Amino acid sequence: MSQITYTFTGKVIGEDYMPIPNAVIQYNNSVISSGKNGVFHIEYADSLNLKISAIGFNNHEEFFYLTSNVERIFVLPKISHDLGQVVIEEEGSKYENSKTINQISTLEINQIPSAAGVSDIFSTLKTQPGVQSNTEGQKGLIIRGGNYDQSTTYVDGVPIVGSSHLFGLLSMFQTDCIEEVNLYNGYKPLKYGGTLGSAIEINLSEEFSKEGINSGSIKSSFISTQVQTIFSDQNTFVQLGLRNSNLFLIQGLIDAASQSKNPNKIVSPVYSFNDASLKVSRLFNNHKFGLLYLKSYDGVDYDISFLSEERRYSNKMDWHNEAIAFKWHYFTDNDVIIYADIMATRYNSGLYSNNRIHFWDVDQGNRIWRNSVTDFDNTIDNIISTVMLDKTFGNERLIQFGFQYKTTEVTPDSYEYWEDDPVMNEQDFIGNKDVETFTLFVEHSGDFLQNSSYNLGCRTSMFKYAGKKEVHFNPRFLFTSHITDKLGLNFYSLSSSQNIHLVSLNSFGFIPELWVAPNASLPVERSWTTGIKFHYNNKKTSVFLDSYLIGMSGLLEFSENVDFNNNTSQIVENGISAEGLGSVVGIEFSLKSHFRKLSYNLSYAYGKSSRRFDDLNSGNAFPFAFDIRHNGSLALSYDISEQISVSTLYTYSTGRMLNIQNQLVPVGFTTPLGGSYSQWVAYTQPLNRNSYRLGDIHRLDFAVSWYKYVSYGIYSIQLGAYNITNKINPYSAIVRNDQDGNQTIEEVGLIPILPNLTISLKWN
Repeated sequence: MSQITYTFTGKVIGEDYMPIPNAVIQYNNSVISSGKNGVFHIEYADSLNLKISAIGFNNHEEFFYLTSNVERIFVLPKISHDLGQVVIEEEGSKYENSKTINQISTLEINQIPSAAGVSDIFSTLKTQPGVQSNTEGQKGLIIRGGNYDQSTTYVDGVPIVGSSHLFGLLSMFQTDCIEEVNLYNGYKPLKYGGTLGSAIEINLSEEFSKEGINSGSIKSSFISTQVQTIFSDQNTFVQLGLRNSNLFLIQGLIDAASQSKNPNKIVSPVYSFNDASLKVSRLFNNHKFGLLYLKSYDGVDYDISFLSEERRYSNKMDWHNEAIAFKWHYFTDNDVIIYADIMATRYNSGLYSNNRIHFWDVDQGNRIWRNSVTDFDNTIDNIISTVMLDKTFGNERLIQFGFQYKTTEVTPDSYEYWEDDPVMNEQDFIGNKDVETFTLFVEHSGDFLQNSSYNLGCRTSMFKYAGKKEVHFNPRFLFTSHITDKLGLNFYSLSSSQNIHLVSLNSFGFIPELWVAPNASLPVERSWTTGIKFHYNNKKTSVFLDSYLIGMSGLLEFSENVDFNNNTSQIVENGISAEGLGSVVGIEFSLKSHFRKLSYNLSYAYGKSSRRFDDLNSGNAFPFAFDIRHNGSLALSYDISEQISVSTLYTYSTGRMLNIQNQLVPVGFTTPLGGSYSQWVAYTQPLNRNSYRLGDIHRLDFAVSWYKYVSYGIYSIQLGAYNITNKINPYSAIVRNDQDGNQTIEEVGLIPILPNLTISLKWN
């Protein structure tokens, strides 16, 4: 006779009666998760040992003997030291929420106007204190006075380098694929300690449902078209995202805006990008298996030709990311969770220039036309494997322990040659390319006294490169306390190490990048960070004030006598200053609140970032390239009705630093559209490194959105503009001669007003 099976239906809610999605439900030898409304279903017979856990809440354990169908509501209380920043994430500890400097929901992302016309996480991150908004033209985020190699974006735990499109205006991650974003400015999770600076954690959507899910979205604008779709049941989740640029639709407008007043000179800029993401998760008994694949590409062709002569300049720049990861989680019956993953990532940036110029031929005794070729290729390959164990002891203590192996190959090749005299193999990079990193990490978290908690841990890493070994001991500490029910504070201190270097040139023109592996004269970088954060929360308002101090060692800069006509091997050996020191001091303020239909987000950050090298600037400290002293933003969103909303964003920032140190020159400001907007002023240039500060940034963005709700989903139309005042903010500077032949510095902006129109459909 077959055994009778009963249905156990549960709903997981918090003390505020709000449902808790993605709670982990363990029963006997199986594991499932609650759905979007906190509901789960179990088909079972006889006895049922049930354990429910969710990040930021106390666990609930209960035994049932089933003799009929059962419906039950489970109320989970918050842990005692919760600061109101709940991290809805399966992979983490219940203490993780007290570390989060700022948490960003998809609702907040959708409220911020974007240059691309579609909501984007980069536009929202740049409204957070400490994340510099004055970074148009960069391939990554600049946070707390560091370079963009020191801040890492982790997508479901996978580290991504250069994760942007359109020179930093757009991320490679579709908003519709994202569940939540956490910005760790100060204290960051133990597993994210592989770089010197902040961590951006992007958690992609994941939801299991017995009823089944078949949902998705499609969006199209002048910038891009993107598609996202989800298929899910009780044990399987699949999400696919695809995007491709539509800039060819407005190529005529781009060409017209790029032309100079010289009718003999033709400029042809062509930009394209695309990306793809695939996430697959599968539950099997007490196991969870996962696959993640990410890919993105950007390409720029910028050609200049002259009609009356053979002279022409052909330039092609591209960069792309690719990553694949396999993951396994095991949920045991004794409060232990085991994680294991293996992943491979690749980042490549390239620049190819073919310039047809006049050349003096000694043999012929006259000038001839000849093609000069510059070919630059920088590749970073990583293979990373991690095993980690979480062990909880009741609701009071947690121990995390793990091991990580990482092998990195950095290939910074560059060649300069004549097209009729091709490059020789001996010009390949001959310096060190490889570094292996072995890391053990452990952290103990628990309650302290009545209203406090602590995190105490360490990451110990051994770096092997070029026949050398370095061992770094990086301790970390976090103390969290409730002063009142609404007011809390965090004190944090931690040290970090970074296995590869990024060297940037911030003189005239655009900022090139050179990635290099450590060697005997270029050791591994180190940093330490100490700060204190006060945080206030109530139902409508969240406020925090964070002050911090950062110290760094092992930094690199291009030397004062660097010769870029040399190949990369010679530049790395002779053109880089090493063993530099760095310091950053700053304070950050954030206010997020809403009043009826109005939501507002005010942020401000002050920071001073400096560097010191024995062989640069006479051994004196000098400002770092991204020493951006003041950065502030105000975002407003207002719901006119259930169908119409408007949003606006104002951004202010002081300019970054350029290295101009040899003469006195007047300074001009111009736009990409020509000199008719130029204004010239006199400026006395001191002879110090990084002593010229570009002009301030002021930018106003605006968007209005319309929504139409139908039985199968939501239609929406968004009309907006990036830089609505058309103020061309300075990005860099070039040397030019005015009409009288005097040398001048001309500040050059990148982006005028960008109107946008986006049409989208979400279905379910």
